[in-house]
This record gives sequence, C-alpha cells and structure tokens, in this order.
Amino acid sequence: MPEIWLSYGHTDVVLDIRAENLDKKIEPRGTNLTDAEIVAKLEQLDLAKPAEFVILNYSKAVEKVISLLIERTSTC
Repeated sequence: MPEIWLSYGHTDVVLDIRAENLDKKIEPRGTNLTDAEIVAKLEQLDLAKPAEFVILNYSKAVEKVISLLIERTSTC
C-alpha cells in the first residue's frame, strides 16, 4: 500500500491508501453559501459570550467570514 504523509499540527500522520483508490478523483459535494446565508448563520452566534476563533487555514473565504464577524461585533 502506498503511504501518504500529512502534516497534522506539529507532527506528521501516515495514511495507508489502497492502490485502487489512488486513481479516483475526489470532488467537493457541498455548495457554496451566498453572502446572505453566511450572514444569517453568523447572526445565530451569541457574541455576548466570550469566544475564541482558531483559523487553521487562511483563504479569501475565511477572510470574508472574519470581516463579516468584525462588522457584526462593531454593530452590537
């Protein structure tokens, strides 16, 4: 079986993958949320309570959500 090593925090994790699974293409199954849907979900958060957000991977989408959170906290 081929091994694939993935970084996981400060360590590496080995994955054993069957050779017959290596030729399969993995496609995302989810749909992207619209801005209105993102805002609706963020409005459900209780920002009156202390919270910590950990960003594991930076992307434009993550930046957008953080910006929306900042906007929401400045209007509360």
